[in-house]
Amino acid sequence: MDLRKLAHFHEVATTGSFGRASERLRTAQPALSKSVQALERSLGVTLLVRHSKGVDVTEAGAMLLRHAGDILALCRVVEAEVREQASEPAADIAVGVPPTLAPCLYGDLCAEVAAVHPRVRLALHEGVGHELWEDLHAERLDLAVIGSTVGSDRIVTDLVGHESVHLIAPGGTGLPAEIDRLEDLVGRPLVVTTRATSGRSWFEEVTRRSGLVFDVRWRVESPQVALDLVARGLGSAVMPASGVGEATGRGAVEVARVVGLRLPRVLASAKGRWAHPSVSFVRNTLRRLLVRLL
Repeated sequence: MDLRKLAHFHEVATTGSFGRASERLRTAQPALSKSVQALERSLGVTLLVRHSKGVDVTEAGAMLLRHAGDILALCRVVEAEVREQASEPAADIAVGVPPTLAPCLYGDLCAEVAAVHPRVRLALHEGVGHELWEDLHAERLDLAVIGSTVGSDRIVTDLVGHESVHLIAPGGTGLPAEIDRLEDLVGRPLVVTTRATSGRSWFEEVTRRSGLVFDVRWRVESPQVALDLVARGLGSAVMPASGVGEATGRGAVEVARVVGLRLPRVLASAKGRWAHPSVSFVRNTLRRLLVRLL
């Protein structure tokens, strides 16, 4: 069985769409379709049923899908273990962090990894929390910085610390240097970034026990979009400290630290790659950089 074709089938089947699989794999849809059809011909069965909304797996497809994830994961583990036997470890390691943290971490991470393990290649990703969690589970990422300490049978989590949270408001708002009470955010139109598949923002998750009702007017995934909405006077953005530098660089905004409101920063790792020396080095380096930042 061709592992590349199996990986294509697995991605299409798990996403339920050739389009979404094409985006994730960065492979043209016609090429994906031909790959899956070739796999079907080699096995002599129909694996997917195409329809206007995507695809469904057949009974044979469901059987293959149950095993495909384990087969592909085992192949990645074996390849990594063999590579690690070299005198100079060579590995491809995928890392994901939230967009506000990427400019603060990735440059130093690449420099330190290159200095110690020049044959290690990093694939650097940015995403909101639920995307990073899904990519860890699907083993598209080896390491990620997320906002939840909840682990699983496939993911190990390590609470590194907490990042302070700031309110970024349009110029002329008259913000104090610090906001002492969450009640002072009630009534303000807020811009927040989402991290949950439900669409609820990390801000709502962190404050849900307060009993307060906030006017979350805009939910976005990009810090740049959040800051643009602030600049247009459409609301005030609630952002972690790592996003404040870009905000102040834009001018015409005011920034205040929200006292008592902190965002967990958790280093999560895929269990299958946890013990590999090069992954451990990248994980420990990323952890140290994150501690320094927090």
